[in-house]
Amino acid sequence: MKRRFIIALLILPGVIGLRTAAPVAAGSGDQAANPITLDVRVGFGGYVERDEWTPITVTVANDGEDITAELQVEAEGLVGRRATYTRTLELPRGSRKQVTLYVNDLSGFDPAIQVDLRQRNRTIAGEQVSVQYVRRDTLLIGVWSDTPGIPAFGSLGLLEPSSGEVAVAALTVDDLPPQGMGWRALDVLIVSNVDSGKLSPDQREALEEWVLQGGRLIIVGGLSFQRTLSGLSDITPLRASSTQEVSLAPLGLAAGAPFDEQINPQAPVASGEPADDAQVLVMSGEVPLIVWRRVGYGRVDFLAADPELEPLRSWDQMVDLWTLILADGEPRPGWAYGFQQIDLAEQAVAAVPDILLPSVFQLCGFLALYVILIGPVNYFVLQRLKRRELAWLTIPGLVLLFSALAYVTGFQLRGSQAVIHRLAVVHSWPKSEKAEVEALIGVWSPRRTAYDIQLDPGLLAHLMRGNIGNPLAGASEITFEEGEVVTLRGVRVDIGTLQPFIIEGFTANAPRISGNMTLTPVEGGVRFEGEILNASDVDLSDLTLIAAGFTLPLPDLPAGEVLPVRRVVKGGPATFASGNGLDPFPFANTTGFGGFFYAYGSPLANTLAGEEDCYILSGSERRRCNLAASILSSDGRGSGAYLTGWSEEVPFQTQVLNAGSRTVDMTLYIIEIDANIEETTESQIIEISPSMMTWSPLGETASQPFGTPYDLYLPAGSETVAFRFEPIAEIPLPEVESLIVHLESPYPSARERPPQVLLWNTATGEWDRIQARWGDTPVEGPYVDSRGGVAIAVQPDQLYSVTLSRVDVTLLGQMSRNE
Repeated sequence: MKRRFIIALLILPGVIGLRTAAPVAAGSGDQAANPITLDVRVGFGGYVERDEWTPITVTVANDGEDITAELQVEAEGLVGRRATYTRTLELPRGSRKQVTLYVNDLSGFDPAIQVDLRQRNRTIAGEQVSVQYVRRDTLLIGVWSDTPGIPAFGSLGLLEPSSGEVAVAALTVDDLPPQGMGWRALDVLIVSNVDSGKLSPDQREALEEWVLQGGRLIIVGGLSFQRTLSGLSDITPLRASSTQEVSLAPLGLAAGAPFDEQINPQAPVASGEPADDAQVLVMSGEVPLIVWRRVGYGRVDFLAADPELEPLRSWDQMVDLWTLILADGEPRPGWAYGFQQIDLAEQAVAAVPDILLPSVFQLCGFLALYVILIGPVNYFVLQRLKRRELAWLTIPGLVLLFSALAYVTGFQLRGSQAVIHRLAVVHSWPKSEKAEVEALIGVWSPRRTAYDIQLDPGLLAHLMRGNIGNPLAGASEITFEEGEVVTLRGVRVDIGTLQPFIIEGFTANAPRISGNMTLTPVEGGVRFEGEILNASDVDLSDLTLIAAGFTLPLPDLPAGEVLPVRRVVKGGPATFASGNGLDPFPFANTTGFGGFFYAYGSPLANTLAGEEDCYILSGSERRRCNLAASILSSDGRGSGAYLTGWSEEVPFQTQVLNAGSRTVDMTLYIIEIDANIEETTESQIIEISPSMMTWSPLGETASQPFGTPYDLYLPAGSETVAFRFEPIAEIPLPEVESLIVHLESPYPSARERPPQVLLWNTATGEWDRIQARWGDTPVEGPYVDSRGGVAIAVQPDQLYSVTLSRVDVTLLGQMSRNE
């Protein structure tokens, strides 16, 4: 009996192990036969840009029971921040749904992204997708085509942006997100030989929003133009209606790579009438080959020929044609890249004007009163009453009294409601009913608690990427629930602290503010004539008109008013040349030191803020300066005319769902208005001053810490520094006859030894040294190219350093009579 008992004890653990192992094995089998399947596509062909929105398109199929589950992606940012992006899905049996999550805050260190489908805090399906991170100055090109592998698209990888980095992704319609902010990482989209009618209404709307932000769309025609344009008829610059056999030789000539004589350049192209606001870049006889139109900060090009057909199919210079199209793009202004100066954005959102802490003098006065009452006054009163033994009661009483007084005073200062500090930058354009919103949201709390905040439709939110060591950059955990609207769940705020976010998206509440301005070149400046109509309910203050390289302060413009403009503006320096389609981010900007752009050193920051000098302001008074400077990536002003102004309201709503709150608002409006250059009808001498030009660094200057043409220090024996000056696109180019070189120094003693000045000779292709003096030096010769550009170089002496406050040029020419 005892022996049987011992044997049973030895066998029992094995039996138990078998019984417990059985469910595990069954569970593994169930997992292998999981009725839930996920198909995940991340970014654009797997390319992801850090600190930018990443679209994650998930297709969920359910072959099991009806369930309600939640898609989830966690993003681990820097300085201990973690954001969870979720979306709730109703999945009936046999259903198949496709949704897109928009994720930010990716650190860029994890080579894969995990997507989970969770139910009751349990993962029921998941997939990990490998990604490749690209820099913000990498030219990311998407090709949406049924034939993405043709050599013409392969040549895109040979493009040479300033950063030297190009990434090309083959896309399908499922890779194109239905919200415009999800496209931000993509720089160029080429649509060729594909049925664009497959785009959903949301995708078409998102495509237009992307172009408004600065995207470049290239539509390819050819024999299949009808299906390619089926979903793009509202945005195409060419209303193609038929095909026509023409010579493509003008394409090769325009690209600087003529076809070989043995190649037949004839090919069928899509033909039709250009849109009303379109312009032709290349013509073949009477047939446009490349047509383009501006859309917001972006541009849409139409290439009438098909690269899949000869002679383009086997043309080994196709990269020159892509370069021609992209390099011709309209420059984007420095404020069109979202929030760039995060430290200034933090300062702006942290300066809540209605929350005032007691001053040092008030605190010292309170402590002094406390010490006097609890010490001398208490002693004197008890001495007169001859009851000094009561000090055992009066001292604790006074302590309690002052403690209660301090608590009540602090509570009154903090208030009882959360404060939502909303600072917005709103971009709008004449022919769009939508406006882009970029906003800073600061949640300030009088007590330690967590808030749920709901945004308007069309807006996305993410944590502000803080700088390490910044008080606003502490550890945070938050959930962003995405769907018809975005809800921020569990926004934890400590007592008297502030939690910042960035809100981005589009609103249909574009301000109905328009203008019609005529710019006439005059000697040394431009005459502005026209009027600005405010048909909105927004009162604008501190207005500034920015056009043709000039800035013009204007009076306030209340709602419903019309503001006439009749002014001549003269003088001013050249402005930094914004990038084109080849350079999605101003990589070569040296308006700071060592290539770093310092926004407060830019006069554009003062212009946008409507202030004379942001340096002299402090505290909440500097909010506008910090907000304006935070969106600048360069001093470039793009092309076109822009009206900037300020309002005490924002064009969107935020709702705190679980507490009372109040808002403190401020908005910078940047509104493009219609403007045209009035060309002269008489022969006259035209002076194109530096204020009508842009400048850009040449050669090695882009990577050297030498500053700008207006703040230039050259150590003795240092390398030559070169810049290119070119008239802005809006100014009609005269027949240039001569130029004037301007050379100035902030130190009078330096005038005894000017630096050596060289000009690029367009005839010989070499640098010519000129006898430049301090001040103005007239120069004649072949130093102006076909675009009106002048290359100038400065070389310091081998023994003496030099500091320049100005080195630029003025062009003098004659405007021919228009026939």
